[in-house]
Amino acid sequence: MVSLCLLVSPLQAQDLHITLLNGDCDGDNEVTLPDFGIVVSAMGSVPGDPNWDPRADLDGDGEVTLFDFGIVVRNFGQVGAEPFDPTLPRLPAPNEGYHVCGVIRLQEWYGGAVSIRLEAFREDAPEQIVYYADFSVEGEDFFSLYLPDAGLWRITAQIQPPNSGQFLAMSVPHYRQYSPGDSIRVLAVQPAGAELFSNLSGPIPIVIHVVDYDEVSITNADRDVRLTNKVRETMNHLDVHWRIRHGGGMIDDRPAFSRYLRYADYHPPALDPGEFSRTVQLECTVYDRSPIASRRDEPVSLTITLTILDVPTIHSIVGRGVSGGTTYPSLFASGLRREETVYYNWVVDAPATLPWYLRYVEWLQMPWRGRFRGEPPWRLFDTFPISPDEEHRRVVVEVRATFAFPYPDPWLGFQNTKTRSRAITFRLFTHDEMCDFSRGISSIAHWDPPNWFDARPGHWGAVIPRFNEMDPNLDGGYVVYYAPRPPSRPGTDITDTTVGILDWSGYWAPYGLQHSEQYRGRVYLFGSSLKARIESGGAVRRYGLWADGIDAVANTVAHELAERDLFLASWGGFDSAHIGSYLFHPFRRPYDEDMDGVCDSWEHLHRSLGFGKDDPYAVERWWLYGKDATGREVCTVLDHEMYAQLFGEWNGYLVGSLDEQDWSEGGRQDY
Repeated sequence: MVSLCLLVSPLQAQDLHITLLNGDCDGDNEVTLPDFGIVVSAMGSVPGDPNWDPRADLDGDGEVTLFDFGIVVRNFGQVGAEPFDPTLPRLPAPNEGYHVCGVIRLQEWYGGAVSIRLEAFREDAPEQIVYYADFSVEGEDFFSLYLPDAGLWRITAQIQPPNSGQFLAMSVPHYRQYSPGDSIRVLAVQPAGAELFSNLSGPIPIVIHVVDYDEVSITNADRDVRLTNKVRETMNHLDVHWRIRHGGGMIDDRPAFSRYLRYADYHPPALDPGEFSRTVQLECTVYDRSPIASRRDEPVSLTITLTILDVPTIHSIVGRGVSGGTTYPSLFASGLRREETVYYNWVVDAPATLPWYLRYVEWLQMPWRGRFRGEPPWRLFDTFPISPDEEHRRVVVEVRATFAFPYPDPWLGFQNTKTRSRAITFRLFTHDEMCDFSRGISSIAHWDPPNWFDARPGHWGAVIPRFNEMDPNLDGGYVVYYAPRPPSRPGTDITDTTVGILDWSGYWAPYGLQHSEQYRGRVYLFGSSLKARIESGGAVRRYGLWADGIDAVANTVAHELAERDLFLASWGGFDSAHIGSYLFHPFRRPYDEDMDGVCDSWEHLHRSLGFGKDDPYAVERWWLYGKDATGREVCTVLDHEMYAQLFGEWNGYLVGSLDEQDWSEGGRQDY
């Protein structure tokens, strides 16, 4: 296969598919007549036979058969990618840099692990260095590679040691263009306004919320734009710098432990004698340090104003959800079953330094009734149980603290009133009493789907386009279903990181109903993979579109439904009349259509003419194979993922467009 360039950031290069073509017996990186001769000479042999030649066992099954001969037939004339200049210096890929990940597949290989080396070379770099990493691949495996900077890279994969035969060297085309898009958004979470704080209570916590979306366009090899969308900048590339504009004191930037929230501690100054208050202005500036110059935003600054007093004040107001003795960081109105009890616990932190003391706390405004806990001055408040049907929204709590000074008049005191606004959210991966539990049924088991399947306002089921799409031909009606983890199915591209699939054949239908027509065409979302991507602080999504939370789910739903639309547009339906009666073949072996005992050029020519419902390989061939520039059928990376991209994967859905409706715990509203 000819060598092609790969444009990566490498943050832009995600979900790369590299297939090493089989058939090179003599190790010259091309499939020619000498390779035929090696296979023919060893035909029918197994280890120990006089004519056994391990080079001829192309599929690694321990014998030389017509299957090995067929591999040479199909790839005859193919030439591997040219290696990089061997005189260039070579360095191991760094362990820190920009992430490139994807899948390396060995075509028609059933043997043990094979050592594969990936090499990356950037021609326009000042220092021309080839970076490499070695991987052990057994049939098909994921790889992860780091490169030091952005630019136009060419990445090749080859078997180790070089020229040892069997698999041709391979490289992959990929092109992306970035622009800054929306400017960086910075919002003050705490303090939200001109609040009063005491200089007697220790550091004052400062919290800001930062989000940045850039624009990305994906082009083909001719640089025609195929897809445009938004991409979320990683927080590692957004630096926050603090400074004190007015009022003195000191500020420390705390390490971030949230995807979008940044924290700092402000240490207020001691006031001068006779000075009762001082206005302080703090400024944070967010800088875009993206390694891709074309996507860098201009710096954005935010000013936070507060007043420092020489008397005690309320330091903070914290609210937490509590259920079954477990405390959760967020307020949540749903996510547990109806028989479980959820209430909210509020705590007022109002320290007083001698001779001051906290006399009492008044709860002026509360979203729910409740009771005080502990002894006066009533700093703790527990609500009565909250209905799981509570609407998702922001609630306001208003509290007043009275501090007393014991002499000369014990009634002399100071009052401080503060409010806090908190979001009522839902918890992503717990269950909800209003879900349709039938949407968690497959051949593996029966599960209760998490509450993002809920269609109530605020839940993702009511926000994500087509999430609750119906198809009258499907049992249960719904198209989108749930499973907690990707099921194991050897010989497919389903792995433990797969977030969703289109089950076109009905393979995942309940036991006894597999491949039934009323189960063909379901879409399954896998909770464990989505959970890992969301809770790891976001994930680099397919094709370099970085999203999490509601975007990760919406992106997956839109993607799988785009595959479903493309399938229906091509085949007309999922029933046997449209796709034939052959649904799955465990081995992608050559099909002996004329029953002469060999897959020869007759079958290859006949199958290349088109797709038909009577061909046992028709659907799988359409789904997994493509054609080269001359129209000849080849095994390429044009699988269903690539088809979905080329035909408009997101159906107009933009990453970030649903954030303002994300009421999940950790979502855009939950700060």
